[in-house]
Amino acid sequence: MGVIHKLKPEVIDFVLQKKSTQPNLSCRILAAVASEHFQAKISKSSVNTLFKDKGLSMPIGRRRKPKRGIQEANGLGVFILKAADYLCGGTKTLLEIIRKKGLNIDGSTLADLEYLLYAPLFSAWEKGKINPYSGLWVLLNQQFAILPRPSEFQKKILALDLTEADHQAILDSCRIVKNAKIDLNGKSFYIDSRMHTLWPQDNLAPSLAFPLAALTERIFSEQFITLFMAPGYKKPAKELFDFLAWVEQKVPNESISNLKNVQSVNVQSKTGVFAIWPWQFLDYRKIKSQAEFKKFRFEPLYKDFLAAEAEIELTQPIDNSKVVLKGCLLKDEQSLKQPLIILASQPMPAEELAKIYLSRWPNLDESFRDLSQKIESHSQQKDPAAGFVLFNPDDLKSKALKIDKFLELYLERLDAFVITYLFPKSYKNKDFALQKENFYALSGRKIKKSAEVNIVLNLPTDYPYSAQLYYALRRLNEARVMLAGQGQVWFETVF
Repeated sequence: MGVIHKLKPEVIDFVLQKKSTQPNLSCRILAAVASEHFQAKISKSSVNTLFKDKGLSMPIGRRRKPKRGIQEANGLGVFILKAADYLCGGTKTLLEIIRKKGLNIDGSTLADLEYLLYAPLFSAWEKGKINPYSGLWVLLNQQFAILPRPSEFQKKILALDLTEADHQAILDSCRIVKNAKIDLNGKSFYIDSRMHTLWPQDNLAPSLAFPLAALTERIFSEQFITLFMAPGYKKPAKELFDFLAWVEQKVPNESISNLKNVQSVNVQSKTGVFAIWPWQFLDYRKIKSQAEFKKFRFEPLYKDFLAAEAEIELTQPIDNSKVVLKGCLLKDEQSLKQPLIILASQPMPAEELAKIYLSRWPNLDESFRDLSQKIESHSQQKDPAAGFVLFNPDDLKSKALKIDKFLELYLERLDAFVITYLFPKSYKNKDFALQKENFYALSGRKIKKSAEVNIVLNLPTDYPYSAQLYYALRRLNEARVMLAGQGQVWFETVF
């Protein structure tokens, strides 16, 4: 196809919307994303000309960042796999297996295990001579180890046998689940595993599934159960009101049918958070009060928003009963669109509520389009995630009788998970070596802030996969990946 230099109005609107959402995106990335979206070759120069006309061009040179807390290294694309492991829970499960086999577990054991998992992706690992400046040490959040690797303790880990019971523990804890079924006082509803919204039945798109470890983290470990949007279009679905009643209780394990075997301590009520889009429930919601909009900065997106405290009355269509919730109206400072309504089951300040929602769902309009596409693919029986499992029992029995072999298998399966659930469905590559070359070997910077970590991946000139990577990183930013002792991880790219 030929290169398009004169942009059509719909392309201009698309590019400007993306730029307003993430001001730091370069012309090259936006041209690639637009090309993927419209299935046409959009030139970088046409995007650059548009930005100049609109006064949106970035200053020449790299954006200055404070040097404190910054680590630069090669191979930081492996953070994508580390994020996938956090979601799948493999190393966490393996640590418990190692503990039960009698090895002493301490604070450094996770780094020992992660070294064994990720070191094969870095050069010279076979000889235990990984460069002191390698991204591996940044990945592990550790200083360069002078001692030979693998260490004697790591050799003991590698030599451990995996029994049938160990394999079953891995299958149980690392399984992919479509939803959590909530049973409460004779009523039931479903939350899809990515926490988009509530559903009356479990016929959900496979692409909305996610690992059990990620789902249980959202439900049991976090104070806020943050849904992307309320269920329903013209009318609020009854599941919304059932959800509000459920979060007011102590979220007991026994109320969640398919998570009954998950061990968790539930001693507090949860706060339910959800959005109502401007076109939702027009005849069933009323703004009872609204304060003035105030500007606040959401640092992970380098962006300013406006939020106003509001009190919203929702009407239950079935019996016309009413519930009043306090929340906020949220809008982009640069946008003329109607604000998004963010509500919570417990009152809190507008800015705090807005940040809670954005930390879970930072992509707003793009996330809604992605959800709609996943539902449409499912309805057309073209869902790329249909039938996916992280492990099957035969592979574990034939390829993972010892921990060293399991780690080799797990690395490949993490890559398969990334391709299936994080990359766009149009992405077809299944070759692990190419994945390593194209994505995991990317250099970058790790920027440690007070409550978060930014992973900034450097993209080479004329990098052909910017649109696919951009999509995958946005899905990871929605997954709320946490690094122990470091906070939430935010991914971004720069040329």
